[in-house]
Order: sequence, then C-alpha cells, then structure tokens
Amino acid sequence: MDNSKTTIKRLLDNFWAGDSTLEDEIALHSYFNQADIDEEFKVFEPLFRYYASERSMSINLEEEIMSKISNRPTNARIISIGWRKVVAIAASFMLLLTVGIGLYRQNTSNLATIAMSDTFQTPEEALEQTKAALLYLSSRMNKATDQATKSISKTQNLNILN
Repeated sequence: MDNSKTTIKRLLDNFWAGDSTLEDEIALHSYFNQADIDEEFKVFEPLFRYYASERSMSINLEEEIMSKISNRPTNARIISIGWRKVVAIAASFMLLLTVGIGLYRQNTSNLATIAMSDTFQTPEEALEQTKAALLYLSSRMNKATDQATKSISKTQNLNILN
C-alpha cells in the first residue's frame, strides 16, 4: 500500500464524505495502527484505534442473560393479595362512591329548592306582577302586528306579479 501523504489525504477525504470503499477503510485502519504516522494525521489516530478496539470486542448476550436468570435472588418477596383484601378494597370504593353520589344529589336538590322559592310575599303581588308583564308583552305584540299590517298593505298596492 502507498502510505504517501496524498494517498492518505485522499482516503480520508473519501472516508469523511462517506464515499470510501471497504478496501479504502482497511487501508486507513492499517495505516493508523502502525507506529509511523505522519504528524498531520496524528489527530485521527485515536479514532481509528477506537474503531479497532470496538471491532475486537465481542458480547455474548445469550450467556449474559442466562447468567442473570440463574443468579436471581432467592430472597425475593412475592406480594399476593388475598381475595378478602380485594373484596374489602372494592367495598370501600363502593362506599365512597355511594357517599359521593348522595352528597352530589343533596347539593343539587338544595339548589333546585332555592330556585323554586317564591319571590313574592302574597299571591296578590304575584298577580299584579304577572298582569304587568302580560300587558307589556301585549303592547309589544300589538306594535309588531301594526307594523306587519302596514308593510303588507304597502305591498298589496304593487302589481308587479300581474
């Protein structure tokens, strides 16, 4: 292999650009794993040495997993809840739910009672207030009816459709 500066520089440029071939990368790795490296390329030496050390590392996952399974602690506690505890928890939950629904209904019925309470002291006051409201409504409806009648009478004089 040619270890000239220009060749190594070209190989590194291709490597950084992602255009290097497998042979180019093998040449770079062998260059950076030798003792005689040019000073200009010394900064890249740790990177290629790291690649070489990572490639030589092997992990046997199957053995590691099996050793962890077989070495599990024997004093591990298994928590089990008996059916009585489950029933007690469910009963407590139902009790809280029932109390909550009861309080909600009581609160809403109090609000409805307040809303339906009378605002007048005597039935005569209520009658007078109702008469006044109906008189006001009647006068407004009469005005609207009068205006509608005037509008209709104006349109009857037009013989556009004939």
